[in-house]
Amino acid sequence: MGYKKLTPEEKKQRAEERKREKWAKRHKTENGIVYKWCTYGEHWVEENEDNFYINESNSIDGYYPYCIECAIADFLEWKKEHPEQYKESLKKHRRTKKYKDRERVLKQEQRESGYTLQWQRENKDKLKKNNEKRKQHKSHEISKEEWKECKDYFKNENGEWCCCYCGLTEKEHKKLYKEQLHKDHAINEGSNTIDNGLPSCKICNSEKHTDDWNIWYTPENPKYDEKRYIRIVEWLNYIKNKLINKSA
Repeated sequence: MGYKKLTPEEKKQRAEERKREKWAKRHKTENGIVYKWCTYGEHWVEENEDNFYINESNSIDGYYPYCIECAIADFLEWKKEHPEQYKESLKKHRRTKKYKDRERVLKQEQRESGYTLQWQRENKDKLKKNNEKRKQHKSHEISKEEWKECKDYFKNENGEWCCCYCGLTEKEHKKLYKEQLHKDHAINEGSNTIDNGLPSCKICNSEKHTDDWNIWYTPENPKYDEKRYIRIVEWLNYIKNKLINKSA
C-alpha cells in the first residue's frame, strides 16, 4: 500500500502542527503570561527579551532554550575553569568584523558626545599609566631622519604632513591634541623600526588599537580612502626594499 502524496497546503499544515507541538512542550501560560522552560536551570521563566537571548534561527519562539541568568552563570563557571581557553576565544572574538564594527561605532559616539575627552581629563593618571605601559612594549627605534622621510612620503597636495589613514594634518593635530602625529606600528606584532612605522593621528591610532593596518583599514572603514591605502602599500614596500639594499 503506497503512501498518499501530500499537497503543499497539507505539508504546510503538518509543519505548523509540529511547531505547535514543540512549542507546547516548552511553554505554558498562566494569567495571560507566557512562560518558557529554561533547559539549563530547569525552571520556568517569563518569556521576553529581558529573560532570553534572541535566536533568529529558532522558528518555534525566536529565543534560545536557556534564560539569560543561567547562561551568564554557566559562562562565568566555564570562564573560571578554562581561563586560557577564554583568553583565546576573546582574542578571536575581537578580531571579528562584527566586534570591530560595534567598537568603531561606540567610540565614534563617545567622541561625538564628549565622553572620551571628559574621561581623558578626569583620568589623567590612568591615561599616563596606559601610555607608559604601551611605550614599554612599543618603543620605536626610528631616527629623526627616518621619521622625517616617512612623514614627507605622506604629505598631502599642499605639502603638509598628515595622518596616512584619515589625512588629518599635523598642524591640525597639534591644535586638537597639543602633540605631533603618532608613530604607529603598521603590523601590531612587527618590528619597532621604520619599516613598520606609519604616521597616524591620535584617533586613528586609538581606533586601530592592536589590529594590523590592513585588517583595520578596509573599505568597510568610514575613513578608508583607496589612494591613501595604495600610498601606504607603496611606502611599506619602498622602505623595506631600501633597508634590504642598505644592508646588502
